[in-house]
Amino acid sequence: MLRVSLLGELVAHDDDRRIEPPASRHAWALLGYLALHPGAHFRTHVATDFWPDVLDSSARASLRNALWALRRALGPVADEVLLRTSDRIALAGPPAVWVDIAAFDAALDDGRPADAVALCRGDMLEGLDEGWVVEARDTHRTRQGQALRQLADATATAGDHAAAIGWARRAVGLDPLSEEATRLLMAQLVDAGDHGAALTAYERLRDRLARELQAAPSATTRRLARDLRSADRRASAPPPPCRRSSLVRTAHLPNLVGRDAELAQLTALWSQTCRHDAGALALISGEAGIGKSRLVAALAERARADGATVAACAGPDLGSAPPFGLWAELLDTLLLELSPLGGHASWATDVASLVPSLDPAPGGREAPADIDDARLMEAVVRCLRWAAARSPLVLVLEDLHAADTCSVRLVSHAARRLAVLPVLFVLTRRDRPIRDDLAAVEQRLRLRGLLALDVPLGRLADGAIAALAHELGAAPEDLPRLVAAADGNALLATESARALRRGQGSLPDGLRDTVRAAFAGLGDDARALVQAVAVAGPELSWADAVRLACGGGGNGGRPAGAGAAAPQATDAAPGLGAALDSGLLTLDGEHLGFRHGLLRDAVYAQLDLPARQGLHLRLAALRASSPGARASPR
Repeated sequence: MLRVSLLGELVAHDDDRRIEPPASRHAWALLGYLALHPGAHFRTHVATDFWPDVLDSSARASLRNALWALRRALGPVADEVLLRTSDRIALAGPPAVWVDIAAFDAALDDGRPADAVALCRGDMLEGLDEGWVVEARDTHRTRQGQALRQLADATATAGDHAAAIGWARRAVGLDPLSEEATRLLMAQLVDAGDHGAALTAYERLRDRLARELQAAPSATTRRLARDLRSADRRASAPPPPCRRSSLVRTAHLPNLVGRDAELAQLTALWSQTCRHDAGALALISGEAGIGKSRLVAALAERARADGATVAACAGPDLGSAPPFGLWAELLDTLLLELSPLGGHASWATDVASLVPSLDPAPGGREAPADIDDARLMEAVVRCLRWAAARSPLVLVLEDLHAADTCSVRLVSHAARRLAVLPVLFVLTRRDRPIRDDLAAVEQRLRLRGLLALDVPLGRLADGAIAALAHELGAAPEDLPRLVAAADGNALLATESARALRRGQGSLPDGLRDTVRAAFAGLGDDARALVQAVAVAGPELSWADAVRLACGGGGNGGRPAGAGAAAPQATDAAPGLGAALDSGLLTLDGEHLGFRHGLLRDAVYAQLDLPARQGLHLRLAALRASSPGARASPR
């Protein structure tokens, strides 16, 4: 019997004999493809899946070579298990062939989740990153998460809380960005009586979402955390006055590299704020992943050592934030850092309309159902004054480019009113999208002398990237490739180093998540343009990229239905502006390109086969009709 294991690195056995992979990577991947997709497949379809960018005749010849190499590797069992006709190929089914993914699905469908999970040795087909692998891997992770949740629920019902927590932790480890998995873990920890660990699980999720997706947890998850904190406040003694804020803690973060000068500037401003009881603002700007959050975390660590209270929040990138949403998160964190109010505070009732977890003193008025913006902003200022009287404050508001307009207005209002108190506001934003309201607020603060420090972050030097990758466990021989791929971006270096350490290959899952998050906010025009540039590469002019995205090619390179005129910038503006604002693309003169090569690889890998083939065909037609239209090969 041939046994094929896909749930981890691809492994095959002929009875007790382990089959050594052939030298041809495509031949070994072909075994995984046939095992993952039972039944007969037309040779032309398989050839197209594996070699989409070559002529059909060349693809079929490559498939014949791969089949020959695979048959040779399988040895005597090849004729029995590898079924071939002139136009189709297939892998035999049971009893001649056993495949672990089929056994996994059967066990889960039969109500045996433990047997299903026992088959999982790691990510499906580790080391392969073809499009058909990525899609199947995502599907399997969903099924594996379902099995882990069933096991957690079953063991919890049986009263085995330790086992339930263990299964829930595995579900979180499988998908650290899954709010459903984290809520499951939080629920199991609460059932076991460990509220502190449940809140730690929430804070880890919040940290990762803020760091990797620039997003906040959903309202459901935040509400669960607020309920736990409120219960703890009522049931326990007052907490110490200066606990750590979760969004800017430095545990589990790599060391800060290449930012000594910027950290020194921020530290000097913080010292000045404390010495003179004078409020100030610092603005840290730069592209996504350049290291803004890590720099803030380093400052926060130093401020805590000086006895400061640090609170932080982050604007969401996905969807629209509610009015004052940034400040709701900031105040929720701040008020948990400090002792209870100790008597009825006049501002507490109004602030409670923004922070439901705030519990005003007994006998106080209920939070008003409707409160005007001016009254609410004044209540927030009084709350911050109360907090600053207890200890100096560092208030971190990250990703202002994604904040709601009301939150931006309140930044300006609070900074003006707190200019004579030891409060340092640390603001971060990306270079794009450019927001007129945010630019106006920044200019007003500069004119008033409140925006004391601008810290634009450029790309890190190669030596700093190499040091970061080395700290994260990258092998010395991998450092040149990592440095080149990161192109000075700390996040790309971090994700790539971690991916290599996991044996994941060249394209890390965290990067795929970043691209998915960016895509979620794009309209059809911008999405089509990003996909077109992923196929064509950076050598295509923006006008030709728009033609390609619009379906142009054989009609002389013009967008469908555009008539004789070439597209103008105004025609491309809706899609082009959004694509640039997403942070995926940059415009260098006349040429569009990806901010980083790994982002292009991630977008290309997520294109389904029909879309990818269609873009390649249109690109070939565009080249033929416009000799000046060039593209870098995939």
